[in-house]
Amino acid sequence: MRSASVDLPWSIWAMIEKLRMFFSGVMGRLLAPLRDAGKWPLGGAGGSPIMRNAQARDAQCEGEREKGVDAGEIRVAHDGPVTFVTIARKAVRNALDTAMRAKLRAAFEAAAAREETRAVILTGAGDKAFCAGQDVRELAALDGAGAQDWVRDMQALFACVRSFEKPVVCALNGVAAGLGFQLALMADVRIAAASARMGQTEINLGLASMSGPWIMREV
Repeated sequence: MRSASVDLPWSIWAMIEKLRMFFSGVMGRLLAPLRDAGKWPLGGAGGSPIMRNAQARDAQCEGEREKGVDAGEIRVAHDGPVTFVTIARKAVRNALDTAMRAKLRAAFEAAAAREETRAVILTGAGDKAFCAGQDVRELAALDGAGAQDWVRDMQALFACVRSFEKPVVCALNGVAAGLGFQLALMADVRIAAASARMGQTEINLGLASMSGPWIMREV
């Protein structure tokens, strides 16, 4: 189905990730005094809207985590030749962590092995988000070795979807941000609801978009 894969040389992925982590660390150290003083650039008193929104979202997610309701699952259903794969982690707008990415890959591998499946429809649970992207709290705990494992894991997920030999239709029922947007780009067809919002929002946090700009040339 596809003319290209995401089998970029490991050296490129490693270089991108090292640069991202380097600049994130440098900017974090340089701007920490301003952040702690509530004088984040361009944000006025109390920090920037981006940081305030991120803090509010983190607080909400942490509250949901304490309730034990955001572990998430990948739901799989079949309707004849069509396999439905649903990212279900509504407490954090279907954001993906390591466990969820592994479940998503397993769902696609199972669909590939199912002879009756002729197409896959990938969507998110609820009406607010397809996938809000990577769970950023997981990234905060990464060291150098962990970052390399994370890049390999991300590469494997993208390759699993991009190399799927049957049509993949992405039903965008809300926000598709960062990793969620990139995941949608890996599909063959995207159908978006009027409420869908898409973008590489990680740049608002000073993080480089890894696969998005590359795959957009293919879409």
